[in-house]
Amino acid sequence: MEKDIFNLDDKSNFEEVGDVQLFFYMKTLLKLMESDGLDSFDIEDTMFINLCNDAGGMLGIDISYPLDHNYICALSNLNKNYDFSTKQPSAPISRPVRGVYRFEYSEDIVEYVTNVFRHTMVSYSKDLIVPTIDTMQQDGDFAYYDGIQTSHDVYDSYTNRSGLDSDSIKKLQ
Repeated sequence: MEKDIFNLDDKSNFEEVGDVQLFFYMKTLLKLMESDGLDSFDIEDTMFINLCNDAGGMLGIDISYPLDHNYICALSNLNKNYDFSTKQPSAPISRPVRGVYRFEYSEDIVEYVTNVFRHTMVSYSKDLIVPTIDTMQQDGDFAYYDGIQTSHDVYDSYTNRSGLDSDSIKKLQ
């Protein structure tokens, strides 16, 4: 069963902000970024996240992590050549369009497991079960995993690697 990271009806607070207020937000954010020596809109950079929040606080815009930061990064990509250094907006600001995406995140796990398989066989002596099975295994006539698995006990594990599969990202809406 899939679990959504966001409520799929969620949207950025910036969708409700007018172009003039959005212009002044971006102008303020760019000034803060310049004064802190930050030159890229990087959603993975905590300094960028903090500056987004600071700019929002200065203009009374409530910033919600991470959706509003995602919006600002997308807005920046759409408006790379927009001049935010003017006193007023010189043209309409291109706005990003909200989309719903599905992706897969995989993990490689090393597990230490005890599996128990139940078998039934005919023998004329309990003492001959082990040597008979040993002989059958050597001859390739016995595979323990062909029995009925009665127990699967993971007693230790660790994640070897995990990551988002960028090829799996699909736009749903």
